[in-house]
Amino acid sequence: EREEKRARERQEAEARRQEELRVRKEQAEERRQKDQEEEAARAALAVKQRERAEKEAAETLRVLDAAKEDERRRGEEVAAREREERVKDEELKVARAALKHAEDAKERERARRSTDWHKSQVLRDEELRIERERSDASCRKAEA
Repeated sequence: EREEKRARERQEAEARRQEELRVRKEQAEERRQKDQEEEAARAALAVKQRERAEKEAAETLRVLDAAKEDERRRGEEVAAREREERVKDEELKVARAALKHAEDAKERERARRSTDWHKSQVLRDEELRIERERSDASCRKAEA
């Protein structure tokens, strides 16, 4: 009986050990599956975060490119306005020079006409003086 009791106790101990081993294996398998699921979830989250970061980076680049294009266009507009202003300034200088030239020509013509009139007056006065002298000389001759 003692041997049967010991054999039964050994069998029960072996059965408990087997059961404990089975439970530990199940728990280890459950932990492994849980770890795999968590790792897969982390990997999926990392992929989503990377995709989001890539989209944000692409959007940032698009915005920067648009800003750069706007800046380039504004620079071209400023350069065009400056060129137009320089052309207008140059046209204004030419117009002023033409006006001054016309005024100078007008003044020279007026001065020429004035000089011509003056000369003609001097000549007329000279002719009148000569005529008077002749008249006076004729009168004196006639008196003599």
